[in-house]
Amino acid sequence: MSLAMKIGLAIACIIVALLPPFAILIAKRQFKKAEAKRAAEETKAETAFHSILPAEAKEKLEENKDIVLIDVRTREEYDQERIAGSILIPVDVIADEAPGRLPDKKTEIIVYCRSGARSQRAAKQLAALGYTNVYDMGGIQSWPYETVR
Repeated sequence: MSLAMKIGLAIACIIVALLPPFAILIAKRQFKKAEAKRAAEETKAETAFHSILPAEAKEKLEENKDIVLIDVRTREEYDQERIAGSILIPVDVIADEAPGRLPDKKTEIIVYCRSGARSQRAAKQLAALGYTNVYDMGGIQSWPYETVR
C-alpha cells in the first residue's frame, strides 16, 4: 500500500470516527432550539390571558354588552346552573369551535368553569389560537351573584 493510500485511509478513519459525535451535537442543538421555541410559545400562551375576579367580571359585563362570557363546563353542568348571558363551549371542544363562533380574535372573552381548572385550560387554548383579550374568571363556585337555574 502506498503512502498516499495509507494517509487517505487514515483520514477516512478519522472522518468516520468523528461523524457520530458531530451528528449527535447537531441533533442536540436542533432539539434545544425546538425545546426553546416550544417553551416560548407556551409562555406566550400563558401570558396572553389575564385572571379576573368575579366582581371585576360582573362590572365589565355590565359596562360592555359585547363581552362574550363562556361557560367551559359540560352541557349537564351548564343546564343545572349558569351565569346569565353565558354561552356554552366545553373546554374539550373550544379549540375546534371557537374560531367558527368567535371569528374576531380581539373580542373580549371571559371564561369560567366550576372551580377554575378548566377555565384556565380554555384560556390558554384561546390565547394559543390568537385571541388577545381573554380573561379567566375561575369557577362559578366563586361567583357570589345571581345565577340561572
